[in-house]
Amino acid sequence: MSFNSCSVSSYSSLSDKILNTNFPAIGLNKEQLLERTLMSLESERDDLVSTVSDLRQLIKRISQQQEKEALRKQKLHEEYQLQIESLRLALQVSENHSGHFATTTEFWKEFIN
Repeated sequence: MSFNSCSVSSYSSLSDKILNTNFPAIGLNKEQLLERTLMSLESERDDLVSTVSDLRQLIKRISQQQEKEALRKQKLHEEYQLQIESLRLALQVSENHSGHFATTTEFWKEFIN
C-alpha cells in the first residue's frame, strides 16, 4: 500500500528520509522495526484466531450440553406424565370400587354382633 500519490514534492523527499531513518534508541533501523511490528501483528492475529477457535468449540460444547439437558428433561417429563396417568387411573378405580368397602363394613358389623 503506497500513499505517495500526493502532489507535494517535499513529501517524496520526506518519505525517503523516513525510510532511511535509524532508530538508535531501540537499536533498530526502519526495516527491522517494520519486521518486528509485522511479527507482533501476526502473533496477535494468531492469538485471535486461536481465541475464536476456542470460542467456537465452547459454543459447540454448550450447544451439545443444552441438547442433552433438553433430552433429559423431556424424558423426565414423559416419566412424570406416565406416573400422573397411573395415579389418575388408580384414583378413578378406587373411587369406582370404594362402595364395596361400605358393604364389607356392614357385613362384618353384622357378623361380629
